Amino acid sequence: MISGFACILFRNKVFTFSIKKSVTVAGNQVSKTRNCCNMEEVLNQDCVQKDAKSNKRSFELSHEVEPAQVEETVKRARSQKKKKFALLLSYCGQGYLGMQFNHGFKTIEGELFQAFLKLGIMDDDSLNTPQSIHFQRAARTDKGVSAIRQVVSLKMRIPDEDLCKELNSLLPHCVQVLATRKVTAGFNSKTACDSRSYAYVMPTFAFASKEVPPSHQFRLKSETLDQVNSLLSFFKGTRNYHNFTSGRPAQDPSCKRYVTHFSCSLPFIVKDVEFVKITIKG
Repeated sequence: MISGFACILFRNKVFTFSIKKSVTVAGNQVSKTRNCCNMEEVLNQDCVQKDAKSNKRSFELSHEVEPAQVEETVKRARSQKKKKFALLLSYCGQGYLGMQFNHGFKTIEGELFQAFLKLGIMDDDSLNTPQSIHFQRAARTDKGVSAIRQVVSLKMRIPDEDLCKELNSLLPHCVQVLATRKVTAGFNSKTACDSRSYAYVMPTFAFASKEVPPSHQFRLKSETLDQVNSLLSFFKGTRNYHNFTSGRPAQDPSCKRYVTHFSCSLPFIVKDVEFVKITIKG
């Protein structure tokens, strides 16, 4: 005797089946007898009955279900599917050994992954292999480097509307999620990034001649600033930076970088010390 029960959700309609079959074997002949096959359409509609002798299925309304209950069932089923999302981050890198996750070391992604674990976005397996959930970052930052707008992407179940609030409640104040957005399945935050901008703040006495001792009283002259910007302009365009890499030959195409902007800002004073900001984009 074989018996079974099934529930199917199709076009916002819930169908339940109860099927029983008995199979007997006599010699080389196998006969199958269908005892019953009832389909119950759980909807607010009239009962439809057809002649059983015509070998057609019979539909019978068993009980009523509230529309809100059906919508909740559909919503719950859809929420179990993993979709690709992008997260916009901002963090202060002071005290961290860079962006990328590294077991046993304090990193930005380490803080983010711990929050993911607590919310069920990641498990122990995906923690060891983040590529299993298609995790990717737009750019890496080194030790002590901060980011104003960093983007990561990963596959996860459809989050609640207050996902940012939940994540930020589990993250330290120096690491915050600013926004989340659903993206296409093929989205990759690294390859989809068309440019990256870096800014470095430095005191102007770094440009002083060797005859002038470093001092907070130093002020950068306009002529020196023009010379600095003229020098930085030589880095624009596609250049080979193999001498800035480790263990890569000059012929390696990955050593080439395309710089679109490289400049030094006008000086500004903070606590009697003059600074400038070096901005590079490529």
